Amino acid sequence: MTATAAPPAPAGTAPAAPGTAPGASRNRSRRGLIVGIAVGVALVLVGLIAGQSSTQGAPFSPASTSSDGLKGLVLLMQSFGADVHTNLSVPDSGTRVAFLARDSLDDQAEADLRTWVRGGGTLVLADPSSPLASPTSGEVGGFALVRGQCDLDGVDDVSRIEIGGLNNDLEFTGGERFRAGDHPSCFGDGDTAYVVEQRLGEGKIISVGSPNLFANGYLQSADDSVLAMRLLQPGGSQTVAILDAGATGSGRTTLIDLISDRVIQATIQLGIAFLIYALWRARRLGRPVVERQPVAIAGSQLVEAVGALEHRARATDRAGAAIRHDVRRIARERYGLAPRVSGTMLSDVVAERTGLDRVRVAYALSDSPVLDETTLVALTNELDTIRKEIVHGR
Repeated sequence: MTATAAPPAPAGTAPAAPGTAPGASRNRSRRGLIVGIAVGVALVLVGLIAGQSSTQGAPFSPASTSSDGLKGLVLLMQSFGADVHTNLSVPDSGTRVAFLARDSLDDQAEADLRTWVRGGGTLVLADPSSPLASPTSGEVGGFALVRGQCDLDGVDDVSRIEIGGLNNDLEFTGGERFRAGDHPSCFGDGDTAYVVEQRLGEGKIISVGSPNLFANGYLQSADDSVLAMRLLQPGGSQTVAILDAGATGSGRTTLIDLISDRVIQATIQLGIAFLIYALWRARRLGRPVVERQPVAIAGSQLVEAVGALEHRARATDRAGAAIRHDVRRIARERYGLAPRVSGTMLSDVVAERTGLDRVRVAYALSDSPVLDETTLVALTNELDTIRKEIVHGR
């Protein structure tokens, strides 16, 4: 028969590895391409989600157009001629009114803001948890408030405000009440109120129970926009600073806090998808297969096998020594003897327990040389008898 040589591979093509089918190589390449495309699509989706979230802005940011943003408040005041400054943590000396929705200022910025108020500034503070706010007295019940007892100047045309609801994604629902005491207040009963004014030096801090009524989602509801304009533009059109909680260097926010919730959600979804894929790839089809277990060889049989090998190599003395060593070990373990017990004592114990002749037992367990195959066969038979009596005897 004449062998036919395989045609040469095309130029520029690497030869297939030995034992590897060409189809298997193509399948691996196709699988890698599919995985690469899937990863690319996932990264694009994450980027789109992150980009969508970033354009909406942080909660209560003057640049955010989402329901919890303050872009509507900025446009409202500008439509009445106000000069609105944003992205500040502390107002400048030429600004007399400032609004802070969320107090995330650091200690130095907070001290500077106190100094600004003492110099004659008016701070409208909508964060009840701020150290600058009036003492609170509990949460507000309900989603709307009526005027109630009100001795706060400039809000005579405000009768009802909405502060919460079930159809908005604002973080706060309702807010807090403040202890009014002798301070001017509104939307309360004189003892507690939703809006309280406190003097601080030459200026004042007006504490509001939550920033909801200033946000885009509520600004058009009831008299929310009217109250916002009366508090932030008390003397007509003037310069006002909306302190941005997300301004650079203005707070204690960590890097983790800067990650958008949508990016975190997308990452979790990708992790769940990968886990499902891994479980799918790790599944076993069909019924469990019963695998044949290797046959366990008893120690005595192993010793006999070693002795047989020594016998085939005509090393009769080493074969006899191996079999004797195994029988001695079995006898010591069976009768609880020390590993270094003397041969005489071992022979006595074995002869007594098995009822075999002491002389024959002593010879079989001794270190006497085995010079030929006939002697090895006789010794093996004798040791096998002793072993059986030890294992199955008394």
